[in-house]
Amino acid sequence: MPSKKKIASLTKKKELEDNNTRTLDTMRKNIIEVLQKSTIMPFRWLSSCFRCFYCYEMFDKPQDLKTHQETHSPNDLEKNLKNYCEPLVHVDVSEISCKLCYARMDDVFQLVDHLIILHEIPFDREIGISLVPMKLDDGPKCFFCAMVMKTFALLLTHMNKFHKNYFKSSCAKCGRQFKGYEDFCHHAKNQILDDYQEKCSQCGLVLSYGVLRTHMKEVHGRRYKCLSCFEFFTTHYKRSNHMADVHNRRDRIKCPYCNKTFIFKSIMQRHVRENHLKVKNAVCEVCGWKTFGKHELVNHMARHTNVRLIKCPSCDKFFKTSRYMKKHYAKNHGQ
Repeated sequence: MPSKKKIASLTKKKELEDNNTRTLDTMRKNIIEVLQKSTIMPFRWLSSCFRCFYCYEMFDKPQDLKTHQETHSPNDLEKNLKNYCEPLVHVDVSEISCKLCYARMDDVFQLVDHLIILHEIPFDREIGISLVPMKLDDGPKCFFCAMVMKTFALLLTHMNKFHKNYFKSSCAKCGRQFKGYEDFCHHAKNQILDDYQEKCSQCGLVLSYGVLRTHMKEVHGRRYKCLSCFEFFTTHYKRSNHMADVHNRRDRIKCPYCNKTFIFKSIMQRHVRENHLKVKNAVCEVCGWKTFGKHELVNHMARHTNVRLIKCPSCDKFFKTSRYMKKHYAKNHGQ
């Protein structure tokens, strides 16, 4: 005869298994209701390629996957989910609309609320949404924090590490329950930002992510964050250069006349006018002085006036042009 302790352990294990089975059955029913009544598309990811949710055929490009999955019928969804044992389903939300009334949605959480409230679909909120939203048309970019990754494999790792609580209905950290997805998502995002610690690259302080952004902006004047890492920059131009040189996330534009490359097309065009075409198409209306572009002309026009309108952000001094102000700022305020 088994001991009372062993019987209790077996009973508890059986109850846990039964509960997991009921949860999985509920999840399947939820997902079938949402997918059959909306345009979001389920898919699978296998190591380095996309797989059809229904027949497991593999694809390198998201568009090829989408074209293929359109050949499957709605009946394939229910048939496929009968043996689906994963706790979450990845879905493409590049375009979200309701099939019942053709209303367009901004995100999958709004879609679920719409289907429950307006169309009264059966949906159990207690187990969470169970759908992992990804915009395949945007490339490997996080749906929640907009961070860009090099591959979809890295993106899935990132989402599982930092955003997994979005797919539940209660906070795993504090246990708080939420009635609506919008309130829960706001709470979960704040929890993630508070938990994530990162060192300031300028002064070495270790701060939570949310505090770090404010710290970099107000203390170091670096408001532009890299979309792929936690580096911050003083200008959009410097960030763009970093994105191109370090992460290869931007293409450089080559000059048609020489081997120089540029981040922005406007800068390349200015380079061509000044160094290759020698076109001075900006003329001072006061003295007739000619230059290559409006930027130089604005600086030149400051010579014809004593008005100082550009204020330094760190002191009370005013300057005729932004160029003079920036030189002063760099020299006197350490940036």
